[in-house]
Amino acid sequence: MVATVKNQREQGADKWSIAAGGKLRLDGDLVINGVNVPRSASFTPAANGSNVCEVLIALKDSLGVAVAGVFALDVYLSDDPAGAGLTATTASGAVTAATSGGTELNAMVAKKAFRVLTKADGTYKLSITDSAKTAFVVCAQLPSFGKVNASAALVTGNYG
Repeated sequence: MVATVKNQREQGADKWSIAAGGKLRLDGDLVINGVNVPRSASFTPAANGSNVCEVLIALKDSLGVAVAGVFALDVYLSDDPAGAGLTATTASGAVTAATSGGTELNAMVAKKAFRVLTKADGTYKLSITDSAKTAFVVCAQLPSFGKVNASAALVTGNYG
């Protein structure tokens, strides 16, 4: 960990004080109360049944190593490669957690945006049924930094 710009470590304390306008830059993992905080997500799409694509979202630390734990994520479908905005297209079928893929807490926008919980291994599997086999970009907003991670656009071969 590297502290920059007007940062000062309090003598005898195990904490950093950051002055107004100061910054704290982390060059490694962030652990809060013993929990390794995810820094990124990986996306692995796979065909599963007729017109179905399942996308495994796995949370990773700063070195790309899987992070175990139950985490709340916002997961959504976009048309933009960077995940800017919701898709304009609605899937023809269900968009939900795959069987044993995690927990969908609520749909924020039907078939497009969801609040979910990962399984204890830090993964969530989204199931998309779409006869048009749309090139959705699957996005996950990480719980700690608000950073959006986006998959590559799905392709026809990702659907069964």
